[in-house]
Amino acid sequence: MPPKKKTISAKKKKVSLDSLTSRPGITPVWSAIISDIHANVVALDAVLADIDSFECEQIYCLGDIIGYGADPSDCLEKVMSRCGYGATVLGNHEVLLRVLGSIDLPDRIANPLALAERTLSSEQQAWLNELPIVAELGALTLCHSSLNNPTQFNYLDTAEEVLAHFSNQTSPICFVGHTHIPMLLQSAPEGCSLLELPVDDPIRLDPANSYTVNVGSVGQPRDSDSRASYCLYDRHTQTLRLRRVSYDIEQAQQRFKDAGIPEDNYLRLGDFING
Repeated sequence: MPPKKKTISAKKKKVSLDSLTSRPGITPVWSAIISDIHANVVALDAVLADIDSFECEQIYCLGDIIGYGADPSDCLEKVMSRCGYGATVLGNHEVLLRVLGSIDLPDRIANPLALAERTLSSEQQAWLNELPIVAELGALTLCHSSLNNPTQFNYLDTAEEVLAHFSNQTSPICFVGHTHIPMLLQSAPEGCSLLELPVDDPIRLDPANSYTVNVGSVGQPRDSDSRASYCLYDRHTQTLRLRRVSYDIEQAQQRFKDAGIPEDNYLRLGDFING
């Protein structure tokens, strides 16, 4: 029997950062932050291969591992193995899985969640049920969306929401996803601003300010670039680097088709393939 579904609470997880960065034989430099994989294992495999080329000390995951795509179990298994509990937070699709069948959802959301419900093992579902909504890891915070009422999964897409988010941010840097669009927000004494986040051009953050970084989406980007998106962060030098990774979109689309995923979901992967 799968674990009993439960309602979400705004629990936070405090974890020692040093306990997450102990890979013997590797000099710690980069950590990788991934989000919104959405059961796209082809994109996830390409991103993990890219991450491995940087010998990262840790991989963090900001949720929405499942939903929209064809391979929820495979993607979750990889996240459990590579990120682990304490370095992963809940996304809204993991929360929707808990209430599947009790609320009306469009087919593009309900269909892939039903696939997840059928294919996730009881161990995987139990692991998801224990994830925090926010993880505070010393000088950095992980959250799927806004820190303003995080269980509501508000989008950081208005000035009011950005201000409310920063009013709840206590660490120098917070990593988020949810919108599937990479973004760098700064809170400084003179106010909040949107900064440029160029691809593969490292940025040194100002320790006098606070930052929120949207790392984009591994499995379903929505920013006119079909390549998978994630971020690298060097906590020692406070350096940020946005990565974009090409993957076999046609292979991913075929996996979606074979799994019976709605057409809109797999067509969306190639929306900007020639853009």
